[in-house]
Amino acid sequence: MRKVSFVVAEPSYLIRRGLVTCIEELGNATVARELDSWERLVKIVTELQPDFLIIAPGLIPSDIVSLRCLLGQS
Repeated sequence: MRKVSFVVAEPSYLIRRGLVTCIEELGNATVARELDSWERLVKIVTELQPDFLIIAPGLIPSDIVSLRCLLGQS
Protein backbone atom coordinates (compact mmCIF):
# COMPACT_ATOMS: atom_id res chain seq x y z
CA MET A 1 0.00 0.00 0.00
CA ARG A 2 1.24 3.48 -0.90
CA LYS A 3 2.04 5.83 1.97
CA VAL A 4 0.04 9.02 2.10
CA SER A 5 2.05 12.21 2.40
CA PHE A 6 1.50 15.24 4.59
CA VAL A 7 2.87 18.76 4.77
CA VAL A 8 2.53 20.27 8.24
CA ALA A 9 2.54 24.07 8.54
CA GLU A 10 2.42 25.18 12.17
CA PRO A 11 4.41 27.99 13.83
CA SER A 12 4.63 26.31 17.24
CA TYR A 13 7.48 23.81 17.41
CA LEU A 14 5.78 21.69 20.10
CA ILE A 15 2.46 21.45 18.28
CA ARG A 16 4.22 20.75 14.97
CA ARG A 17 6.32 17.97 16.54
CA GLY A 18 3.20 16.48 18.14
CA LEU A 19 1.38 16.42 14.81
CA VAL A 20 4.37 14.89 13.03
CA THR A 21 4.74 12.20 15.70
CA CYS A 22 1.04 11.28 15.44
CA ILE A 23 1.23 11.09 11.65
CA GLU A 24 4.38 8.96 11.69
CA GLU A 25 2.77 6.54 14.16
CA LEU A 26 0.00 5.81 11.65
CA GLY A 27 2.37 3.54 9.76
CA ASN A 28 1.07 4.21 6.26
CA ALA A 29 1.79 7.94 6.35
CA THR A 30 4.82 10.14 5.98
CA VAL A 31 5.50 13.83 6.60
CA ALA A 32 7.06 15.21 3.44
CA ARG A 33 7.88 18.60 4.98
CA GLU A 34 7.42 20.68 8.11
CA LEU A 35 7.06 24.45 7.88
CA ASP A 36 6.74 27.20 10.45
CA SER A 37 5.84 30.11 8.17
CA TRP A 38 3.63 31.00 5.21
CA GLU A 39 6.35 32.30 2.88
CA ARG A 40 7.53 28.92 1.52
CA LEU A 41 4.25 27.05 1.84
CA VAL A 42 2.92 27.63 -1.69
CA LYS A 43 6.22 26.63 -3.31
CA ILE A 44 6.55 23.50 -1.16
CA VAL A 45 2.95 22.38 -1.71
CA THR A 46 3.22 22.95 -5.46
CA GLU A 47 6.54 21.13 -5.60
CA LEU A 48 5.70 18.13 -3.38
CA GLN A 49 1.94 17.82 -4.04
CA PRO A 50 1.16 16.13 -0.72
CA ASP A 51 -2.02 14.14 -0.19
CA PHE A 52 -2.86 16.24 2.87
CA LEU A 53 -1.96 19.70 4.11
CA ILE A 54 -2.25 20.53 7.80
CA ILE A 55 -2.03 24.27 8.24
CA ALA A 56 -2.53 26.46 11.28
CA PRO A 57 -5.24 29.01 10.44
CA GLY A 58 -3.10 31.78 11.90
CA LEU A 59 -0.52 31.28 9.14
CA ILE A 60 -2.95 32.16 6.36
CA PRO A 61 -2.72 35.86 5.42
CA SER A 62 -6.01 37.73 5.78
CA ASP A 63 -5.96 38.84 2.13
CA ILE A 64 -6.04 35.28 0.74
CA VAL A 65 -9.46 34.47 -0.72
CA SER A 66 -8.90 30.72 -1.01
CA LEU A 67 -6.03 28.26 -1.10
CA ARG A 68 -7.30 26.85 -4.40
CA CYS A 69 -6.92 30.26 -6.06
CA LEU A 70 -3.51 30.68 -4.47
CA LEU A 71 -2.32 27.36 -5.88
CA GLY A 72 -3.67 28.18 -9.34
CA GLN A 73 -6.54 25.68 -9.25
CA SER A 74 -10.07 26.56 -10.36
